[in-house]
Amino acid sequence: MKITRETAFKLLSGFILSYLIFVMLGKTLASPTELTVDVSQVLSDVSNNPVGISINFLRVDPAITQPLKELKVGSLRFPEGGISNFYLFDKDNPAKAKASLQDPNIRSTRDFLVNADGTYKATLSFDDFMSVCQSVEAEPFIIVGIDAMVYTGTEPHATPEEVQKAAVEWVRYANIVKGYGIKYWEIGNENDLHNGGKSNKNWTAEKYANTVVQFSRAMKAVDPSIKIGANGMSGSEWWDRVVPIVKNDVDFLVTHQYSWIKDYQEWKNNHYQYDNHIKAASKAISTYNPNLRINVTEISSLKPRTVHENNTWKMLHNFEVLGGALLYNQIDYVHFWTSRWMEKDSYSRAFSAFDSNYKLMPMGYPLKVWNNFLKKQMVYSTKKAGTIRSWASYDPDDNSLNVFVLNKEEVPQNVSITLNNYTGSTQNQRWILKGSTPESTDVTWEKSGSVSVSESEIKTELEPLSVTVIACQGS
Repeated sequence: MKITRETAFKLLSGFILSYLIFVMLGKTLASPTELTVDVSQVLSDVSNNPVGISINFLRVDPAITQPLKELKVGSLRFPEGGISNFYLFDKDNPAKAKASLQDPNIRSTRDFLVNADGTYKATLSFDDFMSVCQSVEAEPFIIVGIDAMVYTGTEPHATPEEVQKAAVEWVRYANIVKGYGIKYWEIGNENDLHNGGKSNKNWTAEKYANTVVQFSRAMKAVDPSIKIGANGMSGSEWWDRVVPIVKNDVDFLVTHQYSWIKDYQEWKNNHYQYDNHIKAASKAISTYNPNLRINVTEISSLKPRTVHENNTWKMLHNFEVLGGALLYNQIDYVHFWTSRWMEKDSYSRAFSAFDSNYKLMPMGYPLKVWNNFLKKQMVYSTKKAGTIRSWASYDPDDNSLNVFVLNKEEVPQNVSITLNNYTGSTQNQRWILKGSTPESTDVTWEKSGSVSVSESEIKTELEPLSVTVIACQGS
């Protein structure tokens, strides 16, 4: 029989369609992925509500209070990130911080951010920030800017003595005059990065370390109860030179954790931990002073110097990055970066938690999920199984347990979750955070019934591109 071109095309099309259906059904109907949760294996204490956000004092105002309450953030960081290196507190005018220098080569001090009188065009003053912290019951973190101390350019700038005096007076104003009781103070921001060239600064590890010691002693002379942090992003090369000098004068190390993933396919198929900077700080603590703590004061699935949309896969990746940090018992707090970035059109990019009306963006949803469902402890859960990730949080006081399961795939996946050493109620609620496609900017977060639990085993189907939270009610 002679097969015409039309018949051949129909046969080929039918074969391809059948194959695709077979593949899709195979993924859906395959044996469930097995996960294990064990509440007796405690990984970290998260009872302090550690997930917070870094505030941009130039792009938010007190109206952010209610949105932050809805997120239930545990901590807020002020005044921003890199710009904080030039923030100079003025005890005579606390509402109007000065820029410690104005150099057109340094973006953080240019006139679109700084008034003609040298003060920042802030929309949230320091006292406003503290009012927000008090309203949402969040632990405040303060960054003390120090870059003017090593400025090598010719533009007007504060002297090292003026910079240190401003830091000391800030502690005095905050904790003695106003009685805010602020504990956490970071000395500088990412001072091991962006040195030389147009930055007109020349921090070395030794110079930075000695500055931290100097500031710590001066600031603690005003209030001995405060905690001082030294920062680093360059790994052991930096920490091995800094920590031996500062180890007896600081209380915590500061690092920032970002991603290096360029697109959805790379994220879906990799098995990275996204904790390289955290590991480096942890190693330095183990080596030089085991009593020190870690604070990850900037964290995000953002890939620095790369533009990504504020979309579904970045949101899910952000949930994963935050979840990885929560497993470290050495960490006190983590701060998502950032509340809102500079230009309004950037709010739709993977920088910002809120849009111009304080509506929650996809990147902000992981904060809401973690903060609303974290219990007192992170306990063992199978970290990785193919393209599935999982975490578990447990409260031994009321025997309640929340299990978080992330599905990276664009198709449903079935899971079977064994609950070891859990004796609480099997009554539960299921909540789902999801988007329709990896690039979709429309996401949903809603309650979705419950799951089947039988003899300490949960069986459920994970929706595509989703985080499923299974909240077991406990005793």
